[in-house]
Amino acid sequence: MTSEDVQFPTLERSPTLSDRVTDSVLQMITSNALKPGERLPSERDLGIKFGVSRTVVREALRSLAAKGVLDVRTGSGAIVARVGVETASQTLRLFVQGSRAGSDALHYDQINDVREMLETRVARIAARAAQPADLDRLRELHEQMKKAKNDVELASSLDVAFHREIAVATGNPLFVVIIDSIEPALLEIRRKTLGSAGRPTKALRAHAQILERIVAADAEGAESAMNEHLADSRAVWARLES
Repeated sequence: MTSEDVQFPTLERSPTLSDRVTDSVLQMITSNALKPGERLPSERDLGIKFGVSRTVVREALRSLAAKGVLDVRTGSGAIVARVGVETASQTLRLFVQGSRAGSDALHYDQINDVREMLETRVARIAARAAQPADLDRLRELHEQMKKAKNDVELASSLDVAFHREIAVATGNPLFVVIIDSIEPALLEIRRKTLGSAGRPTKALRAHAQILERIVAADAEGAESAMNEHLADSRAVWARLES
């Protein structure tokens, strides 16, 4: 037996000191010990508190800044970032888009599973929570899509906007964050499906039914109409891919 035949065990990488500082600061933020907008102690003071060098602290702070957790400015030190809807959406969007490029890529069916689970519930809640301004915006988007049904690119964007507006109508920003993260990944699917014969008319009819149920404050009806619409969209995509 040669050394090439020996099975060498894979060694687990132990966390570095900077990793441990990073994890500690993250834990303090998630536990609300450190709050958004709060300034962290100086690198020197953090080094003393953690019992590590300033170099270790600086590396940890850079890592946290890269994650969007801290806002680090020269001369101002590190401040716990205020993560808004847009920032959270961008982070999730990068994950979804990045995950679709690797060997373990997310497939359309996986993304659509999340969409169906989420948007049917969103339609139900929107039917109970939508305000007059929300309904006006949904009507406006629906009318715009009617006029643009022969323009695949514009119709696809308006389709995305219509579904997003339903999430906005729930009054729950977390729904908007999640839908924003997956909708760009589905935009290319919309371009293909809305480019197929008769699909724009059918999609508009489905949107009209969803909108009608939301306006009527019919939660069960809105959920059912959305479920039917998304199931049909999945079927159309499956036919195009076969």
